[in-house]
Amino acid sequence: MDAALPFLHPVIGGLALLAMAWTGSRGLLARQGARGAHTKRKFHTRWAPWAAAACLLAAITGPATVLAVRDDLSLAETTHFWMGIVVTLLMGGLWWVTPRRYRRNQLVKTGHPLVGVLALLVGLGVFVFGIELLP
Repeated sequence: MDAALPFLHPVIGGLALLAMAWTGSRGLLARQGARGAHTKRKFHTRWAPWAAAACLLAAITGPATVLAVRDDLSLAETTHFWMGIVVTLLMGGLWWVTPRRYRRNQLVKTGHPLVGVLALLVGLGVFVFGIELLP
């Protein structure tokens, strides 16, 4: 089991990235009026908080892994760490702002997909920079 622990965070992070991509794609397709847009919008609404929660879980397990398992790494000294914080903040901001203000605020309605795509792009950067940290 101890040999698998360093890989728990990368697996969670990868799943979070996949959840962000799939959920975001449903939202973008719904916005474009794709076939089944209503179903895609409902999927996006239902699963986006779970994608954000997966991102938060990855953000928690990363430092926990460094502190508990990875003596060869220092906390907060990598680009991977800081980009992960940025993604978590972006996803958390979307999670907090959107459900409460989406229909009433044009800025939120316009900015939501842009911030979501930015979060996904930074998340891809986190993934790339994280590969070099694998044991």
